[in-house]
Amino acid sequence: MFRSLFYHLFPAFPREDTAFVAMSFAEAFSSRWENVLAPAIGRVKVNDKALAPVRVDARKVSDSILTEILDGIGRARVVLADITAHDARGFRGRNGNVMYEVGLAHAVRLPEEVLLFRSDDQQLLFDVSRSG
Repeated sequence: MFRSLFYHLFPAFPREDTAFVAMSFAEAFSSRWENVLAPAIGRVKVNDKALAPVRVDARKVSDSILTEILDGIGRARVVLADITAHDARGFRGRNGNVMYEVGLAHAVRLPEEVLLFRSDDQQLLFDVSRSG
C-alpha cells in the first residue's frame, strides 16, 4: 500500500500512549532494549498512564512487517530510533531498516516527535545530522 494513502487512514490526534522504537534486532542490541529502553519508556507517564514501548519484532502475530511499522509510526506519541552503527555480517554501518523507518517518521511526524540517538562516533549522514 502506498504510504501516503495509509497515513490518511489515521487522524493526527489522538495518539496512542506508545513509544515506537526503531532499532536493530541484532543480539548485540537485546540488552539495550530489555534493560534500558523498554523500562525507561515504561516509566514515562502521559495523563497518569505509562507509555508502552513498541518494537515490531516483539509482536507475536502480524500481517505485514511494513504495515506494523507504518501503524506504529502513525499512532505512537513519539518515535525513538537507535541509529547506532554496528557490525552486521562484516558490514560496519548504520542499519538500513532503521534508517528507512527514520525516513518514514521524518516524512509524516513533527520534528520534535522523532528522537534519534546513538552510541558510536561514526560520522552521521547529512540528512540526519541537521535539525529542522
